[in-house]
Amino acid sequence: MPTFYPQYPFGFGLSYTNYGYSNLRIANKSVVKTGSLEVSAEVSNTGKNKGTEIVQLYIQQLVGDVVRSVE
Repeated sequence: MPTFYPQYPFGFGLSYTNYGYSNLRIANKSVVKTGSLEVSAEVSNTGKNKGTEIVQLYIQQLVGDVVRSVE
């Protein structure tokens, strides 16, 4: 029986397949303090192997409630 070794160590951040992202939609461009943000996208496996993709969204607040002093 052949022995198979992983191409990358666990948690390296690479997959054994490829994914395509399309039709990214943002329902509202800004959010009020008590509002919500709705984002959607279509994700498809474009590679040869089966896989699972975790979609991550990073956002940042452009104007903070608390301003730090510059020292």
